[in-house]
Amino acid sequence: MTVTEQYDFREQLKKGEGGEKIVSSILSSHYKLQGVSKDVQRYGIDRIVETKLGTFYSLEIKTDWTAGKTGNAFIETISVSKTKKPGWGYSCCAQVIAYFVPDIGLIYMINPIKLKLIIPEWAKNYPIRKIPNRDYFTEGLLVPLKELDKIIFYVVTLKDL
Repeated sequence: MTVTEQYDFREQLKKGEGGEKIVSSILSSHYKLQGVSKDVQRYGIDRIVETKLGTFYSLEIKTDWTAGKTGNAFIETISVSKTKKPGWGYSCCAQVIAYFVPDIGLIYMINPIKLKLIIPEWAKNYPIRKIPNRDYFTEGLLVPLKELDKIIFYVVTLKDL
């Protein structure tokens, strides 16, 4: 991406919603999923999942359309540079983050607490990237996908479904 290129928030939102639909479709073959209101989504929760045992957990779904090509996950640390609004790496209130990498057919089921605790370590070892939007930047760490092993508790492999 050149300096003049930028991400359009609405376009990225649409792509993200497409990823959410794919992940929801995959998970709904094994679990009951319930959508949430826009107000709840502001807390980083996209779905409520009911397991076969009747327990519930909240889920945030993130889709990374470039991680399969680059080998790096983009862990958002600052959502809006102007206001220093924390990115989903810090602000997610869901109990689980489903980090979907379509190109390699994997959904990493991430423990958000472990993520928040490891971000400072990763910040010492991995580069920060600024993604330009119209009048602000989104910032995040480029973390090798293999590093996600430290914070996951399960990986869904699409080819095994």
